[in-house]
Amino acid sequence: MKIKVNNFEFQLVDEDIINPDEYFNFNDLWILHDHGFTICAIFAESLEDALEVAADEGKLDAFKIQDEDEEAIDNATYLGNYGEPYCLDSIGYVQVESPTLRFDVLLENEYKVKGYKVV
Repeated sequence: MKIKVNNFEFQLVDEDIINPDEYFNFNDLWILHDHGFTICAIFAESLEDALEVAADEGKLDAFKIQDEDEEAIDNATYLGNYGEPYCLDSIGYVQVESPTLRFDVLLENEYKVKGYKVV
C-alpha cells in the first residue's frame, strides 16, 4: 500500500502494521515515520495511543533516551507501560481515516489524510 503526502510516499507492508486486528474497531491508521522513513503503522483512536502502542512494541527503541543524558530527559516524552523517556523530535506522523481504507479505495490508491506532521 502506498500513501502520498506532499512530496513523501509511504510504502507499507503487512509487517509495518503492529495491530492489524484493530482495523475492525474503526480506528484511524497512524503511520509513524522518521524523516519520511516508515517506523510502523498503528490503528488507534489518537496519536497518543499510537505512540504508546509503538513504544510498548519496541518500535521506538531507537528514540529512547539514556538516563545519563539529563538535558534530553528534561524535554522527554514518557511512553509505554514503563513510562520510559523518548525524544520524539524527529518523528512525524500521517493520520489516515479508516473508512478510506476500504478494499475498493485501496485499489484506486486514494486515501483521505486527516492530518500529518512531516519533519
